[in-house]
Parts: sequence; structure tokens; C-alpha cells
Amino acid sequence: MTESIHLLDYGIIGLYLLAMLIIGWLCSRKNKSSDEYFMARSSMPGWATGFSLMATMISSMSFLATPGFAFKENWRYIPTNFLFLIAAFMGIYIFMPIFRRSGIASGYEYLERRFGSWARIYTATGYVLMQSARLGLVTYTVSLPLQILTGLPLPLLIVLVGVVVAAYTIAGGLRAVIWTDMVQGIGLMIGALICVPIVLKGIPGGVGELFSIAHQDGKLSLGDFDFTVAKITFWVMILPAIFNQLWCVEQATIQRYVAPKTEKEAKKAIWLGVLMVIPMWVYFSALGTGLYVFYKLNPEPLLDGMVAEQVLPFFILTQVPAGLAGVVIIGLLAAAQSSLSSSISASASIVTTDFYRRFFVKERSEEHYLTASRWISCVFGVVMIGLALLIYYMRTMTIQDLNTMIQSIFSCGIFALFMLGILTKRVENRAALSCSLVTLALVVSWLVIDAKIPSLAGYLPHKFWMPILSNLFLFASAFGASYLVREQRRLDLKNLTLRTMKNER
Repeated sequence: MTESIHLLDYGIIGLYLLAMLIIGWLCSRKNKSSDEYFMARSSMPGWATGFSLMATMISSMSFLATPGFAFKENWRYIPTNFLFLIAAFMGIYIFMPIFRRSGIASGYEYLERRFGSWARIYTATGYVLMQSARLGLVTYTVSLPLQILTGLPLPLLIVLVGVVVAAYTIAGGLRAVIWTDMVQGIGLMIGALICVPIVLKGIPGGVGELFSIAHQDGKLSLGDFDFTVAKITFWVMILPAIFNQLWCVEQATIQRYVAPKTEKEAKKAIWLGVLMVIPMWVYFSALGTGLYVFYKLNPEPLLDGMVAEQVLPFFILTQVPAGLAGVVIIGLLAAAQSSLSSSISASASIVTTDFYRRFFVKERSEEHYLTASRWISCVFGVVMIGLALLIYYMRTMTIQDLNTMIQSIFSCGIFALFMLGILTKRVENRAALSCSLVTLALVVSWLVIDAKIPSLAGYLPHKFWMPILSNLFLFASAFGASYLVREQRRLDLKNLTLRTMKNER
């Protein structure tokens, strides 16, 4: 295929990228400390923070992988998206008050106050590994369509995307992330909305025929409803997702708890972000289904050699008019960049606050920590590019499933620790530590058996069950162990549990 996007589209994309760099440069002038750089404390309006949250949650995983999965498979991921309402409620009424009132800079600092330094190290390490993997995955994902649209080699595009995102994130910190996210959120909404009318134009019967064909071919299915742990079914998607609500205690979300000027503005930001993102996820699935019907009625042999995530870019290249194609590509870039910048900022914040400043270099000036923050952000930019190249050479499953697998593995048990800390006063250091070690050992054993001992792996549940089983086991075992392990009771739990926070109100 020799087609490429129009010169006008290149101009539109170039202006957009220049605007992102300018925002990063302007925001860099306002950062005087690492706290301002990573948290932008009480300086951001709620509506901008809400748009930023929405854009971060969408990412290129939604813009490309969700339509790609709906095109290839069905609507299996749709029900899990609505569970973000649970996470939003928990975040607003349980976690956000604790983080805003206690002045805690990271969720893992909270766990240290509640259980000890081991909890901070354990959970912060898991989060950084999960976000590092996500950085590589999203960078790889957004580079796929750019390869189709520009004809440039995929490794070169991975490097270019990574450098641009890292540049404005390193320069401007969280302020740059939020303001660029707001622009990117608007851009990705406009870009996505352009596509469906063009798809419907190519389907003679319009919406009615689209859903009729999709229903006949099983493209609207929510998956197999058999209750089994051996394969990916509807229940494998729903039940683990309930226990995988790390979103409300992820560092990127905690940053948005404290960035707005007031608690009321912060609540508005969380609800705005979630209530905007859920319809967008449904829309992206509908777009993927529409593309399936479009190409069933208008066969295209070139699609046979493409992966599912390349279908939408191919449609943009061949069906969307010049000028409008540039806007859609901006939406695609915006979806990826918003998630990448947030992940870089959050990961660098964790490394700076929870490791560098806490354990290695103490009591230095804010200028020193601000400089260190930027260098650490730069390191994550390099990690992002390196892992994206690694995924390019080693990928063996769909991006949507790979993303879910990464979250399932690296988040094991972490949500349970937060819930033990906030919901109970009884569970203390020794019970939480011993049961966390047992949980980690069981998860590692599970992964080793699954990868190396196929004769035993058939007796184990699918790896997608890791979040629910690890979190349930850790919560139940730690709570039970608290009755058996003799602890030296903490004297001050002020603002560290739900009960003691209520007593302080």
C-alpha cells in the first residue's frame, strides 16, 4: 500500500504537536519544587482536571485496541467499563479525603504510615513495574497506525512518539500533563466522532443494518456466560475487574485528588472524568463493530495482512477526507499522549518520593529534588521507548488482552492492602506483611507453573483470575491473622482509617 495522508493533514498534526511543546514550556516556568512539579497542589480547576482524567483513562488502548477488539471479537470488555463508577465512588468518599487532609504525596506513603516501610516498597515497586509495562504497550499501540498512515518504519515511529511525549512531560510536570490532557481530551472526542458518520455512509441500511449484521455474527456478544475458571468468559472479565479497582488509588489518580483548588472541585473532577469516559468506551466498541460491518459489505483484501489494531488507521487513510483525517489522527495521538504523560509523571513521582527522597538522598534542597524529578522522568521516557521496541519484537497476543494481563499480574494484592488499611483498625504490620509475602509467593508459583509446567497449568484458573483471588486471599488471611499475631498497637491512626477520619470530622 503506497497511499499516505495528505500534506494538509501533516500540517494540522504539526501544529498540534507544537502546541503541546509550548504548553510544556509555559508550565515549566511555574514549578519551583518537586511537590509542585508532581502534585500541582490546589492550583488546578476541577473541570480541567476532569478532562485530564478522562483523557488519561482512554489512551490509545481505547482509540485503537477497543475498536480493534470489537472488530475481531465482540463487546466482552464493555461491562467492565461500568465498574469504574464503583472506583469513582470509592475514590471520592474513601480515598480522596484521606490524601487531601493528610498531605500525603503518594498512596504508598500512606501504606508506610499504616503498615511500615515494607508496604511502601512492595506496592510502589509493583506500581512502577505496571506503569512501565503500560508505557511500552501504549507507545507501541499508537505507533501501529502511524506506520500505516506515514509509511515510516515502526521502530522509528516508536522513538519519535516517545521523544515528543517525554519532552513536554519532563519540562512541565503535572501542570503540563493536566493542561495538555485537557486539549487532548477535546481532540480525541472530536477525532472519534468524525469516524462513525463516515462508516454509516458506507452501510446501505444505516444503523439498523449495522446492528442486524453485527447481531447475526455475534459481534454484540458479551462473551461466554459459562461459569468456569479455565477460559476467558463474561465472569472472568467482571469478577476480577471488581477487585482490580486500583484506579482509585493509582498515583495518577491521587495526583488529581490533590491538584484541584478545593475538595468540592476534586469531586467534580472525578465524576466528570468517569461520566465522560464510559460513553466514550461504548462508542469506541460501536465504532469497531461498525468497521466490521463496513468491511463485510465493502471487502478489502489488504486487511487480511493486518492486526486488528490497524483496521481503524487503514479506514482513516482510505475513507476519511483530507483535513478531517488530520483531526482524527490528532485524536489518536491525543489518546496515547495523555496516558503516556500521566504514567511518566506518576511513575517518576513514585521513584522520587518513595525511593530517592525517602531512602537514598534525604534533606536536600527543593531545587535538588526538582532537578532529580526531571532526570527520573527522562529515565522513564527511555524505558517507555525501550519496552515498546521489545513488545514490537516479541508480541504474541492481542493488545487488549496483553494490557489486561499486565494489570492482573502487577496489581496482585495491592488493592487489598489499601482496603485493609482504610477499612480496619485491627490489621497491623506483622499480619499484613506475612500475608503479603504468602500472596506474592502463591502468585509467582502460579506464573511459573503456567509458563513451565503445562501438565499442572491445566488445573489452575486462567491468569485473568489473579486480581480477584490474590486480593481476596490477602484481605481474608491478613484479617484472620490479626487475631493470631500479637502486635504492638499503633497509638495514632488519625486520618489513616475510615473510622478515625470520621471521628475527626
